[in-house]
Amino acid sequence: MGRIGSEVARRAIAFGMRVLAYDPYLSLHARKPCRLNWLNSMKFAHGRILSTVHMPMTDETPRYDPTPPAFAKMKQGVRVLNCARGGIINEKDLCDAIQSGQVAGAALDVYESEPLPKEFPLRALPQVIMTPHLGASTEEAQENVGIEVAEAITDYLLHGAVRNAVNLPNLDAKTYALVKPYLNLGEKLGRLLAQLAPKRNERLVITYGGRATEMPGDPISRAVLKGFLESAGGQGSQPGQCPRAGQFTRFARRGNQVKRRN
Repeated sequence: MGRIGSEVARRAIAFGMRVLAYDPYLSLHARKPCRLNWLNSMKFAHGRILSTVHMPMTDETPRYDPTPPAFAKMKQGVRVLNCARGGIINEKDLCDAIQSGQVAGAALDVYESEPLPKEFPLRALPQVIMTPHLGASTEEAQENVGIEVAEAITDYLLHGAVRNAVNLPNLDAKTYALVKPYLNLGEKLGRLLAQLAPKRNERLVITYGGRATEMPGDPISRAVLKGFLESAGGQGSQPGQCPRAGQFTRFARRGNQVKRRN
């Protein structure tokens, strides 16, 4: 139940829907404030009239893949939404389930293969709504983004300054050079901790000592959290990157705490 899943649940409850939720990483303490019906396994989520997924594509995701037996167990006339990652739902099986009448309809904006081929079978089904997975893609927006990226890259290459990065706090060149070794160390410590800690966690305490206490703690804490969340964060992260501020928000929204202690 990350940010998007939580927002979807809030709106569903406002319309009087009974919401069933499943999240193997959400702590039991964090579940209490939520007005949701929590499931211990995805297999109990069948029989609903609407099924929507909000999860990253990880090694564990195929366990929860709505395979043909899963579609068959759902209530006839169910509607399926996937705005998370392409491949979470098997598109061929979804097409067969719609044609058989088991699934009444689907809404997708992510696909196993993008751009979609012309012979994509779901295109021909009137029960399916498909939209492209894109943000501000106007000509003006693309031009402005290109200029901003070029300026940021130039600033980094000429001066070593990190500016307007989506997953790293703004740092001047001198500070970045000092903190970089601690970023690598923090990420490795986070990966190690993820292997030793239980799946559900309510608090993460990062203890600083020695010269590390003189460094800006925010980027180092992000590096630790990035390594810690990597096992559940899905694909797409690059070595040395730190998590976005949104990951801190989602971690905290789940009832968890990230504390720095010197």
